[in-house]
Order: sequence, then C-alpha cells, then structure tokens
Amino acid sequence: IRSHSIIEKGLWDDMFPLKGGGSVHLKLQFVLSDAEQQRIRAME
Repeated sequence: IRSHSIIEKGLWDDMFPLKGGGSVHLKLQFVLSDAEQQRIRAME
C-alpha cells in the first residue's frame, strides 16, 4: 500500500554561518491554499 503525506503548512528556521564571519538567519514559511490541497489530492 502506497501512502502520500500532504504537508499543508510548514516552517523552517535556521542559522547559516558565513566563512568570513557572521551568519545568515533564514526563516521560511509556507501554507497551501485549499485549491492547491485539492489539486494534490486529485493526483493521488
């Protein structure tokens, strides 16, 4: 049995050090709309 997992929303928050010193703070968030969720479910 194959099962797909649909992630409806997510958050990624991370720090990346730079070679010359300092760092970059990356914060990424996404939320799928109802239409996008329905399109993904239709592909299953």
